[in-house]
Amino acid sequence: DKMLEDVQTFTHNEQLVVRWKPSFVAVDGFVIEWCLDLNTEACDVSWVRLSNSTEWTFQKGIFEPLKCYNISVFPLFENKVGDPYSTQVYLVEGPPKYGPLAKISNIGKHEVTVKWEEIPKNEQHGFITNYTIVTSTSDGSQMTKTVSPDVLEHAIKYLQSNTLYNIYITARTKGGETNGTSIQFTTLKFDKEDVTVIIAIVGSVFFAFSFGVICLQKK
Repeated sequence: DKMLEDVQTFTHNEQLVVRWKPSFVAVDGFVIEWCLDLNTEACDVSWVRLSNSTEWTFQKGIFEPLKCYNISVFPLFENKVGDPYSTQVYLVEGPPKYGPLAKISNIGKHEVTVKWEEIPKNEQHGFITNYTIVTSTSDGSQMTKTVSPDVLEHAIKYLQSNTLYNIYITARTKGGETNGTSIQFTTLKFDKEDVTVIIAIVGSVFFAFSFGVICLQKK
């Protein structure tokens, strides 16, 4: 069973505060570890040991704004280290350094698929809360679709055929929103079904014309 029920982090007077709740009182102390999240397996870990406290306030200057940190609280019990409660935190969040780059595929007559990659962790400047896909035409009409941060692909439907569109994606954190670069695409004038119908009509006309010519020659 876990010795920690909950760990909370919040800021106060530009300082980060960590507060936790042990599941039972017979805990000898706690160890708090923290390090900068560099998207690598290893990081430079700092730590502090506490005896009779369930809250710790970090000194100013330990954490930098716009950077993600890993924090773990370990309970100590009978000279053993219990399972940690780990979380990630930003001292201050801001808008992402740049927005996602949209990539277009599967262009159809009335639909298109847009994909994008996750912004690198050290350039997110906060926890991504959502992405918004913005699609517009030259006449000013616009469609928007907001998706959750774990979505990196979306099919856009109900587009006009043979129309030039602009599309870009925004990424949002609690600190703000950043637009990605806008790109253009043109929907198809005809889709596969249209082409099939056209071929069938042309084939029928050609057959009727050929049949008529043969009949005239026999006369």
